[in-house]
Amino acid sequence: MPAAARCRIHHRRGQGRGVETHIVSAGMLDLRPPGLRLPVADLFADLPPPADPAA
Repeated sequence: MPAAARCRIHHRRGQGRGVETHIVSAGMLDLRPPGLRLPVADLFADLPPPADPAA
């Protein structure tokens, strides 16, 4: 997924043998284990502001 999309795909173990997939573009990314919480906006802090889609 291109960085310009400003979202991340997070996979984690689910119940049993399943895998849960989450696509996040805002809020907090909760990584357990190891118990880290990251603001999604911080993952894109070094990128230029997104282009205005209305332009």
